[in-house]
Order: sequence, then C-alpha cells, then structure tokens
Amino acid sequence: MGKTQLSMQFVRKFGDSYSAVFWLNAKDEATVKTGLAKLGMEVTEDGTGQSLSDLREEERRIQQARQWLSRPANEKWLVIYDNYDDPHLPEMPNSTGYD
Repeated sequence: MGKTQLSMQFVRKFGDSYSAVFWLNAKDEATVKTGLAKLGMEVTEDGTGQSLSDLREEERRIQQARQWLSRPANEKWLVIYDNYDDPHLPEMPNSTGYD
C-alpha cells in the first residue's frame, strides 16, 4: 500500500474525528500554493474576488487559509499533503525540492 492509499485509509477510518479534512496536492510549490489559496476560499466561504491567476489574490487567499488554521479554538482539522515526494532537506542539495 502506498502513501496515498495509506492516507485515504486513515481518513476513512478516523475522518469523523476531525471537523475538516483537506487534501492538498503538493507535487511542487506552485501546486500546493494553489491548493492553499483554494482552501482559503473554502474556509472563508468567499468564492468571490479576483482570479487566482493574480498573484496578490493568491497570496491573500493563502494568508486566509493560514489564519483559519491558526485560530485558537480551531484544532480539529487535518491537512494531508499528497505527492510531497521531493522535500528540501538541510544538508542535502536538491534543485527541485521546496520547503
């Protein structure tokens, strides 16, 4: 069983323990940022606004997601970063990894 399948099984078994479960594709930095921006739109229930192709709007949405995830009484969520196969690690040169 691979990492994705293991994560899916975990969510099937324990997903009801969380107030929200978010699945982000983390294959590269741009993709995870887009996912976080969409998460920001979802948690603020504000689907209006500029297109996510506008970098300022994308960053604003990412900040909304981060603020929502950081709320003091908001601690029962789960974020799964799928396809994060190339992390940037200290002491290990890597031209494609990101943190």
